[in-house]
Amino acid sequence: YISFPKDTTRIFQNLHVLEEVELNLVDTSNGTNMNSMFNGCTVLKNINLIGINTSNVIDMQSMFNGCSSLNEIKGLDKFNTSKVATMLDMFRGCCGLTELDLTEFDTGKVASMVRMFNGCTNLKKIKGIEKFNTEIVEDMGSMFSGCSSLTSINVSSFNTSKVNSMGGMFAGCSSLEELDVSNFDTSQVKYMGSMFNGCSSLTELDLSKWNTSKVISMGGWQAGMFGGCSSLKSIIFSKNFNTSNVTSMQEMFRYCSSLTELDLTSFDTSNVVGIRDMFGGCSSLTELDLRSFNISSDIDGMGIFRGTPKLTKILVTKSRWNGIGELNDARLVYYDDEGNEIN
Repeated sequence: YISFPKDTTRIFQNLHVLEEVELNLVDTSNGTNMNSMFNGCTVLKNINLIGINTSNVIDMQSMFNGCSSLNEIKGLDKFNTSKVATMLDMFRGCCGLTELDLTEFDTGKVASMVRMFNGCTNLKKIKGIEKFNTEIVEDMGSMFSGCSSLTSINVSSFNTSKVNSMGGMFAGCSSLEELDVSNFDTSQVKYMGSMFNGCSSLTELDLSKWNTSKVISMGGWQAGMFGGCSSLKSIIFSKNFNTSNVTSMQEMFRYCSSLTELDLTSFDTSNVVGIRDMFGGCSSLTELDLRSFNISSDIDGMGIFRGTPKLTKILVTKSRWNGIGELNDARLVYYDDEGNEIN
């Protein structure tokens, strides 16, 4: 046996000629840090970690990051991750992997799962994800971003009570046909920009239990929360879907071309500064009730209704709708503060 040091950070990093690694006869029992261990090993195809001792490891950040040719990681299903605190970027860019077996992963001490599977474009299955203990995770930003081959993923049991960012969490998961996030605790979340952006196969989302009172971002340039969800036919918002702290709704529903209706009656836009292209490309929408929207004259609303040929009626409250330019659309129907139509 060969004994590895306590800190194996970047021990194989950027070894661009390395194609295969056998660590089954290596003693790693003293190891605590495996940060970037194989980071950037772009031609590495196979890793044998059967029997490797990871019981004392606290850091697995970027462990396999950028291993774009990796086909298989043997022994991953037996990893002891009970002390690991971060899995940020752990499998990021492993675009050659088609399956991951994480059934034995203990994630009870993990605080960050940022970009954990980001860019795993050929990943079709993640075994054990449904058993992840996420009770102390604070950041899930871009966790599955770019996993364009995933057709299903069971995150329904995720405990997200401490998560503050879900920005880009499922962005680019273009093959996902269904996704149950109905029980997500979003009470601490501040960032939801791009959360479902590019999920072009999703047909419905149930957000009826979500608490969004702390969210400040639901959009941005190429970062709309539901942007590009072209098959989405239904988004169920709660009657108390709180957007009072949101500052950006830019491109929020852009290219949601299958949506025929949206219930936005609970939306509070009093702090929003950007709604550019918010409904741009929503080519199946026929009517919008925006009477709860508070729009100031200096808000950026360029292209808000661009590409909506079937949208014939847009209901707004005259005292709250002070928009200029494209916000003065001919299809606007004005109402007074008591909800009566103004002729």
